[in-house]
Amino acid sequence: MRIFDVPIDNKKQVLTVLPSLFEEFIDITNLKFYVKELSKERYLSFAYDENKIFDAIINSGLELAQVKKIYFSQIEFLNQFKSQSTNYIKVDDVSISLSKDIIVKIPDNMKFQIENILDVNEIILSKESISISTHSKYIDDKTSNTYSILLFLLSILLVVKIVSNYNVVDTYEEKVNHIKNIDNKSFSSIQLKSIIKKYDKIYSKELQTRELLFYVLELSRVVNIEIQSLELEVNKIQVKIKDNTIDKSTENKIKQYMKKKNIQYSLKRNPKYILLEVQK
Repeated sequence: MRIFDVPIDNKKQVLTVLPSLFEEFIDITNLKFYVKELSKERYLSFAYDENKIFDAIINSGLELAQVKKIYFSQIEFLNQFKSQSTNYIKVDDVSISLSKDIIVKIPDNMKFQIENILDVNEIILSKESISISTHSKYIDDKTSNTYSILLFLLSILLVVKIVSNYNVVDTYEEKVNHIKNIDNKSFSSIQLKSIIKKYDKIYSKELQTRELLFYVLELSRVVNIEIQSLELEVNKIQVKIKDNTIDKSTENKIKQYMKKKNIQYSLKRNPKYILLEVQK
């Protein structure tokens, strides 16, 4: 936990720079971050290991499902110090003190008589908390939920398109049989073959599109990128990818993945995303 003075007014933007600020003091591998604004451009910042929180909960005998929110003692007890106008508080036989707006635990060998005793059950918790999750350490819960909603809507659109493709396949044989059953006098053999050939092309094209669509979607898992949206056009599939999920190494992986099936594609960088265009 540290207090940083950062010339940024937006908490979300501060959250993105916290890793670089903390790595000057600690190893940030596997850490997640949280920030609370204390005043203009002054932030109380936390770096925490979610795995250690998991272990602490399990060792306490609780189930993970029973724990909905995790609160920071620095934030919760700071309010208690301010309300009681004291620099020393005792909580469940643990003595803590306030020094320069930072709460510290008093070592057992330095304990002394403290009159202000706080019952944890009487604390009115603030809105500052975290939820145990598997989200990226650079993405907060609200942003992650937004991505989840977008992916859910994208899934619905893909299901609709896939069902449409299946309908084309299912009706293909019916159309061919219908054409064959028409009075032979209405069409010449050449005309009949031409019409069947036309539907053969449509059928083949839809199958290829469906296979390509599934192959492109699998790209997010194989290469580990974050897809924001996907659009099907007449001759191509357009995929919007979150910008910071692609580096040179990832571009090479995409290249090798597309090369396996000789798929023509292009990558175009935009201010807010990277556009992957796949030719049908």
